[in-house]
Amino acid sequence: MRIVYKVLVALLTTLSALLLIAASFSSMVGPSKYPILTVLCLGYEYLVFLNIGMIVLAAFKNKIFAILPLVALGFGFPKPVQIVQFNTPAIIEESKEENVISLTSYNVHLFNKTLFVSDFNLRDSIEAFLIRQNSDLYVIQEFYHNDKKPSANNFERIPQKLNTPYIYFEHDKGRDETPSLFFGSVILSKYPIKESGVVVTYKGGKAQAIYADIDHPSGTIRIYNIHLQSLGFDDSEYDFLRRAHKIEIERAFEASQGIVDKIVSAAQVRTSQIIAIEDHMRGCEHPIILAGDFNETPFSFNMTAVRKYMQDGFIHKGKGLGNTFEGIGFVPPLRIDYILSSQSLKFLDFKTHPIDFSDHRPVTAKLLNTERSI
Repeated sequence: MRIVYKVLVALLTTLSALLLIAASFSSMVGPSKYPILTVLCLGYEYLVFLNIGMIVLAAFKNKIFAILPLVALGFGFPKPVQIVQFNTPAIIEESKEENVISLTSYNVHLFNKTLFVSDFNLRDSIEAFLIRQNSDLYVIQEFYHNDKKPSANNFERIPQKLNTPYIYFEHDKGRDETPSLFFGSVILSKYPIKESGVVVTYKGGKAQAIYADIDHPSGTIRIYNIHLQSLGFDDSEYDFLRRAHKIEIERAFEASQGIVDKIVSAAQVRTSQIIAIEDHMRGCEHPIILAGDFNETPFSFNMTAVRKYMQDGFIHKGKGLGNTFEGIGFVPPLRIDYILSSQSLKFLDFKTHPIDFSDHRPVTAKLLNTERSI
């Protein structure tokens, strides 16, 4: 019996270590080269926890079994220690307060137009949350407006409630140049917008990344509102994710193959979108903040590329796991919403807010413009 137990532990530790090494390797190669690694990377954080568990188990039974999980964790360093953060907010001197930029980023899921949660008052709950933040800037994804419904007249109502008179809203016009119903990405500001535009479009001219140069008291700041390519699952695929454990193996295999194809295809599109954003940023002389829904986990190839020269607010001032997507079915909670900044900005605070008014959690940050705070 002891021999069987040792063989089982050896197999589990070997498998968990190899999977973690493969997931770590995925941050080094694009989704086009080894597509399966793109899928595996979705579970990177959980593979880290699995390997830590195997190390603990080996410590009590047979320490030699801990070698492979330790090697796997070391192979991905420093990624494993970036998963959980224990930071505290910085204290800012009163004389430098005008150089502090506060920002809220939130994918509001059309203000619950599609009833992600069965609560018709969620629009008001989202609005109340945004008001409480009292941010200088708001970057909102999936912002929904409908002229014909007073309860959905968000384009007029939300900026007024937030005291953000300066607006850049790039929405999907469809075939109508002056539609009464539309949605898209918006940047709301308490300070004047000097310049704005679309950086990335996809399918029918839909904006996936927009920018605005803000005339902030600390100096001009460039803000990017990011909403990169989503997975594009249909209702049947979401239903499969929720009920996969109840579906017969043959049908589950067919459905999962389609889901894997969409995960890889979306990642490939996001690679081209991130390249376009990086090209656009190269011509900017101002401090930069990238915020929004990237639809990428922290250690994917695409996020590794975009974070190479940018600071991640969660790593500098976040707490806990920082997951922003609630997960669905056997897809676990993930961190896919970010606030990133150029090196001339210093993160003072970063929060992931544990509210479930949307399928995403909002993130907020305070940053100090060090170029104007000396």
